[in-house]
Amino acid sequence: MRSGVVVGLVIGLLVIVALCSLVVIVGGHYETLPMRQLAIGWLRQILGLFVAGIAALALLLGCLSDTDRERLMGLLIPFFAGMVLLEPGREWAITIPAGTIAIGLVVRNTMLALRGIEQP
Repeated sequence: MRSGVVVGLVIGLLVIVALCSLVVIVGGHYETLPMRQLAIGWLRQILGLFVAGIAALALLLGCLSDTDRERLMGLLIPFFAGMVLLEPGREWAITIPAGTIAIGLVVRNTMLALRGIEQP
């Protein structure tokens, strides 16, 4: 799977979830607020499961097909983003590794560019 396919699926699912969330938020009275919050929580978890699952599948297929590390590292960010949506209340435990990976990639690419080494 290409990361462009993953991005397209994520954007499509985000639009669907946004429309469903809008219907849940707008429709109803204040008496149904707990049910609306529950529905939004379920939608967030479904979205997180979908994003993390697609990214994990793409990572697995990339590892099996000997894809280069740069493409695989690019798939870790959607995986961690899906995990953040899936596990509410544990955002810091997931976003710290994601940020570390992103910063490491930026530093690595900057160091390679300063040395004049072509990136694969």
